[in-house]
Amino acid sequence: FYTQVIKRVALFPQQAGALTIDPMQIRLDVVREEDRNKRRNFFQRRRSIPVVVETPPLTINVRPLPNGAPPTFTGAVGKYYLTVMASNNNLTTDESITLRMNITGDGDIKQVQSPPILIDNVEVYEPRVISEASEEQQGKILSEKVIEYLILPQEAGRYNIAPEFSYFDTDSLKYITLKGTDNIFEVKKGVKRKPI
Repeated sequence: FYTQVIKRVALFPQQAGALTIDPMQIRLDVVREEDRNKRRNFFQRRRSIPVVVETPPLTINVRPLPNGAPPTFTGAVGKYYLTVMASNNNLTTDESITLRMNITGDGDIKQVQSPPILIDNVEVYEPRVISEASEEQQGKILSEKVIEYLILPQEAGRYNIAPEFSYFDTDSLKYITLKGTDNIFEVKKGVKRKPI
């Protein structure tokens, strides 16, 4: 006999403790033994019978996340990478900055929430998710989430916005914080527009 992967499923536990994965059933067509041993010519087809096979239930033990998560941890577990890009670096207090955060990794990207951006004298609007996608590559799930922040400087000056993103690394069993590249913004005082 030979073996073959028929179906692959990625499971991400949502709670700690002993979790049981239900059996998986699949219907196979098996060539009957008497047809297998008979001589047949080119135009004859082997007859098969349907057989339902079932895997045994599987119990896994999920450990809880340790205490001491950094403030920029929003639920990411696995291994992740971070890139950050800004729309412009020279602006006035009448203009806004668009900051795009790209998070890639091998965990459940749907559980990753937008990390906060904390900086004085700027107004940060509610972030929005631009895209979210996952795909399988060689038996691993690779995911990407792109988050966009709209930032309005309130005062003129020089700002350094370097967002951080934290995740729990399943290899080292530690929280890891990634820091985006420094984004230096030169903000000049703008002219307030009169209402029309």
